Amino acid sequence: MTSVPQSEPHSHSHPHPHPQPVSPPATEPQAQLVPRPRLWPLLVVVLASAVSFLIVSGISLFIAQLLVTGQVATTREAALQAAEMIKQSRLAFSITVILPQIALVMPAVIAALLSPDRFAPRMGLVAGRWPMWAWFAAAAATPLVGMASGVFVSLFLEESTALKQTSELLRTMGSDGFLIPLALLIGGMPAICEELLFRGYLQNRLTRRLPPITGIVIASAVFAIFHMDPVHIVAVFPIGLWMGWLSFRSGSLYPAMIAHLVNNVLAVTVVVLNPQESAGAFALPAMFASLFMLGAGVLGLAGVAAAAYFFPPPVPARLLRAEAVSDAGLA
Repeated sequence: MTSVPQSEPHSHSHPHPHPQPVSPPATEPQAQLVPRPRLWPLLVVVLASAVSFLIVSGISLFIAQLLVTGQVATTREAALQAAEMIKQSRLAFSITVILPQIALVMPAVIAALLSPDRFAPRMGLVAGRWPMWAWFAAAAATPLVGMASGVFVSLFLEESTALKQTSELLRTMGSDGFLIPLALLIGGMPAICEELLFRGYLQNRLTRRLPPITGIVIASAVFAIFHMDPVHIVAVFPIGLWMGWLSFRSGSLYPAMIAHLVNNVLAVTVVVLNPQESAGAFALPAMFASLFMLGAGVLGLAGVAAAAYFFPPPVPARLLRAEAVSDAGLA
């Protein structure tokens, strides 16, 4: 019996060879995946806040005039007389503070509620990275920042008429046992409403779309401009930068809120308690208050520096992939 010779296997004996692993295609640089910042919602909200603030300010004055005089002033003399009467009425004065502040923040609140993101994280109302002791360290340092800003501005600019009138109004309203309610009112309403708008809504979106320093500067500039008086704008801009940095670095709006509250409360208290001839917006407070603010400020700055060192921020959100960033609605 003859055996059939077996052919040698060769490469053509398998018509369907096993597929070789294919390396994935090179991905595009991550920076190209990040969409262009959508800034138009911010512009809409900022303009809406300005318009609603001005309109409600007029309405609140109308209500306050009705409350103290029973009628609406139709002449300049009547308006000035009504303004003096509003200064004497704690309820009327409170209306002119509370209602415009609520109107200021409402567009941002509505926009955040329409966002696909949850409201609290969207506005920075979270615990963040810093421990609570760092929040209060930031609050202790803020009056020193404000005092340094005021002293520096006073070297180049004179106190404006509007700021002098504001100081006089605070001294008038702060007399006869109304100092603490006045300080809490002037400190509390802006600390909530202005921080929600400028740091909570505006800055949080800007720092997600732009380099953090750019977002902080823009939000602080808008915050300063909303104070309207040119000298006041220059004076509060550094404080805005400071509170913006606090909010970004801590990952929470609460440190900026507390810092804003403490700064305003101390500012009102100093203006009311200082002698009239030295209680301007840029005047140094009394010696005891100055030493207290200096000591607390130095300790606060040390605490803030420690918190910034031991609790650093994560990778900026603007470096995340595009699909992780929501651009729907007015977010």
